[in-house]
Amino acid sequence: SSVHSPATNSSTSDVLLPPAAMGIDFRGNSYVRRVRWGKRTVKEGEAVAIWDPTLQVSSRASAAAAAGHVAGCNEFLRIRHRDGTIEHVRGPTVLFENPVHHIEVVVAKAISLPTNSSHLVVIRSPASKDAASAPSREIKSGPLLFFPEAMDGVQVFDWADKGGGALSTDPIGEGDSATKSAVLTALQGMRFGHLNGSLLEHVRAAVSAEKFAADLAAELRQRAACELVSVSVSSAEPSEALLQILKQEDEVAGAKVRDQIADSNLAAASARQDREQALEQATQKHELKLAAERHQAELAQHDLEARRHLDNMKELRGLGVDLTQYLCHGPRSQLAAASRGSAQQKTMGFLCL
Repeated sequence: SSVHSPATNSSTSDVLLPPAAMGIDFRGNSYVRRVRWGKRTVKEGEAVAIWDPTLQVSSRASAAAAAGHVAGCNEFLRIRHRDGTIEHVRGPTVLFENPVHHIEVVVAKAISLPTNSSHLVVIRSPASKDAASAPSREIKSGPLLFFPEAMDGVQVFDWADKGGGALSTDPIGEGDSATKSAVLTALQGMRFGHLNGSLLEHVRAAVSAEKFAADLAAELRQRAACELVSVSVSSAEPSEALLQILKQEDEVAGAKVRDQIADSNLAAASARQDREQALEQATQKHELKLAAERHQAELAQHDLEARRHLDNMKELRGLGVDLTQYLCHGPRSQLAAASRGSAQQKTMGFLCL
C-alpha cells in the first residue's frame, strides 16, 4: 500500500465525476472505494492509501482515504506503531494515519502548570528492561507546559482550593477504600470452605504477597497521594454469607460423618453376624463330627460284641453244644441237658466263668 497526498490524481476510478459531485468536504478513513480501472482525485489537504494486489497502478486497486490528525501548540500526537512502539510528537504538527504502519493516532493535550504553586510528579520508567532498574521520579513546577514522553507515567491529584496542599478528596477515606478493594481482589476465588486452618491465616497469606503490595502501592499513589509503608491484618471476621457457606459446609461434613458412622455400624453388625454364623456352623460341624464318632464307636462296639459272641459260639460248638437248641431254647435248657454229663458240666462251668 502507499499513501498519496495532496492533490494527486491516481488512476483508480472507473467513472469520472463532475466537479460539482465531488464536494468540498474532506473524506476521512471511513471512505473506501474499490475499482477495477480508472482514477480517483485526491483533493489538497487529503491523503489516500491504495492497495494494489497486482502491483500495477490503477489496475484492480482499492483506495481508502487516510484520516488526518492535527495537534495545536498545546497538544501532541500519541502514535502507536504496529511494531509495538509508542511515539509522542509535539504540536503544532499534522499527520495522516497510515493503516500499514499505525495502530492508532490520538491527539492529546499537554499538561499545563499555570503558576509556581502548581507541581507535577512524573514517574519515568527506565530505558533498560533490567528488573533491578527502578523508575525515576521528577517534580515539575510551574509555570510550565509539560509534554510527557511515551514512557512517562503522570499522577494527577485533585487539589482543593483551600490551599495548604489539601486534597479535595479525603486521603484517609481513599486509602481505606483502596486497601479494602485490594484485599477483596486478592481474596477473590479463594474457597474458604475447603481450606485448612483459620480464616485469619489465609487472609494474612494473601496480603503478604508481593503482587498485593505492588498493586496497593500504585493504587494509593494514584487515589490518595500516599506511599505504602506496610500493611498488616490483626483480625478477620467472616461475613454473614461466608458464615452461611461455612455452616452449610459443616452440615455437609457432619452428614458425611454420620453416613460414615452408619456405614461403619452396618459393617460391624454384618461382620458380627458373619462371625456368629461361622461360630454356629463350626458348632454344628463339631456336633456332627462327635455324633459321627459316637456312631463309629457304637458300630465298633457292636462289631466287637458280635465277634465275641461268634467266638463263643465257635467255642461252644467245639465243646459239642448243639447251637440250634442253645439258640432256640436258651441257656437254661442247655444247662439242664448238660447236667447229665461231665463234659457238659465242664461246659457249663466255662459258661458261668
